[in-house]
Amino acid sequence: MRSPRLASLALALLLALAGKSATVPAKSANPDLARYGIDEQSATRPRRIEPIATSLPLALRRGDRVVLIGNTLFERGDDFPHFEAMLQAANPQLELTVRTLAWSADEIDLMPRPKNFGDLQQHLNAQKADVIFAAFGFNESFGGTERLP
Repeated sequence: MRSPRLASLALALLLALAGKSATVPAKSANPDLARYGIDEQSATRPRRIEPIATSLPLALRRGDRVVLIGNTLFERGDDFPHFEAMLQAANPQLELTVRTLAWSADEIDLMPRPKNFGDLQQHLNAQKADVIFAAFGFNESFGGTERLP
C-alpha cells in the first residue's frame, strides 16, 4: 500500500495541472476526529527532561513506544517495513508500538512542513515516545563535513 501522504501530493499535483486548487480545512469537520489533530498553535509541548545514558545493546521494555524519525531511510518503511518487522520479531514478548514520523529529505535543522503543522517535539509528545531511533546524515553529507551532525 502506498503512503497516504504520497497519494495526497499526487492528487494536489493533478489538481494543480488541471488549474484547480486543493484546499485542506484547518480543522476537521468531524468533531470526533478533531482530537487527533496536532497543530502548531494548540498541541502540547513535552516537559523538559534530562537525557539518560544508553548503552548497546539497547534494552527495550515491555510496552515501549518506539518512534522512528529522520529522512528517507525510515520514511520508506511505509513501503519496505523490514526494520520494524525485525524489531518486532526479535522482541515479540515486549508488545512494542512503533510509529514513523520520518519525512523524505528531512535534515536535523530543516524539516519543512505545511502551515500550522506541529513541530517534531509536539508530534513526539503526542506519540508518547519512550525510544527514538533517528536516521539523519545522508542529505547533510552533500554539504560537506561541516553539515554533518
